Amino acid sequence: MNWPVGHVYRVSPKGDRLVSTGIWHWQEAKVFQHFKDATERTHFKRGIGLPGCSWETGQPVWVSSIKDDQNFLRKNVDKDIEVESGLAFPIAV
Repeated sequence: MNWPVGHVYRVSPKGDRLVSTGIWHWQEAKVFQHFKDATERTHFKRGIGLPGCSWETGQPVWVSSIKDDQNFLRKNVDKDIEVESGLAFPIAV
């Protein structure tokens, strides 16, 4: 899909939030280091942030402009990254 960055979350052992798995896909890891660091520190509750919205609905969620989305929590982490949109989708196993 030619995504510049991708990340996998999992539900926490308590089942109350999404946490990082440490699984990443990069086109250029160095470019996204600040974004990665912020993501590793961020936990998402249901309905909060792009991952939390997808978790709450059980459906894919697309944000066409992360700069305009008030619920995209990490949009100001590193303004030098050239990511304009985001997609989250649940994988239930």
